[in-house]
Amino acid sequence: MKFVLKKNILKHIKSKSEKFKDNLKSLTHLNDSDFLGSFKDFEIKEAKEEPKNDFEKPSVLFDLSNIFTKDKRIEDYLKGRSLNFSEKFGDFFVGKSLTIDGKNFPIDDYIVIPLYCENKWYGFYSRSLKEHKFFTYIPEKNSGFKLWNYYNIDKSKPVYVFEGIFDAMSAFQKGFTNVVACLGATPPLERLEGLDCIMCFDNDRTGKVNSIKFARKGFKVLCYPDDLKFKDFNEMLQNNFDIENLLKNNIKQSINAVVSIQRQL
Repeated sequence: MKFVLKKNILKHIKSKSEKFKDNLKSLTHLNDSDFLGSFKDFEIKEAKEEPKNDFEKPSVLFDLSNIFTKDKRIEDYLKGRSLNFSEKFGDFFVGKSLTIDGKNFPIDDYIVIPLYCENKWYGFYSRSLKEHKFFTYIPEKNSGFKLWNYYNIDKSKPVYVFEGIFDAMSAFQKGFTNVVACLGATPPLERLEGLDCIMCFDNDRTGKVNSIKFARKGFKVLCYPDDLKFKDFNEMLQNNFDIENLLKNNIKQSINAVVSIQRQL
């Protein structure tokens, strides 16, 4: 009698379970494998997905990866500057001359470094593989987003702001991974609002004048030692200079930074 009762209870539970599954299928229009597969994919995605910042996105996104190429010249060029490529930065390309928005970009034999936002381009920087020439393209609607590596940074940590991409890459290589490059000496302030930024401009007159300007705005700035002769971080990397010590011990703020830099001008 107990065995029959137990068997009936199990049969009842199984019936309810099957009915519940049927109701799920009628609501979702999924068969068993689809339902289990979707749930599994969601779990994998959640485990692998990297945290994304919630910064404002540029208006114009595009992709020129099907026009440009990738070959060993990119690796050779970076090695010539003592740089190791990181997949975090996305793909680099070898350029091809083209016209964008009515403007000609003669970038054959240039290394092209895209500005990425969620795997789409919103601009690019290009530099000749043979001489000191470069072109930067930012659509007019994206003019306030002239920052390389911006969408990879952790906004809860200090952000090191450099003039050039190769300088930012040089610091990255020495362990300072929260870096951006503003492709010049004037970063867009609206993009940096609310961040703990450390301005690491070039060790020349223009860089020092801009460092004073940003120190007066309340930013932390890098104050180079008086006897440092290298102009930028990539020169330091190529000459085995102690970048880690420089960045750890020469950051100043406010009047202390202004006085320190002014006496070098």
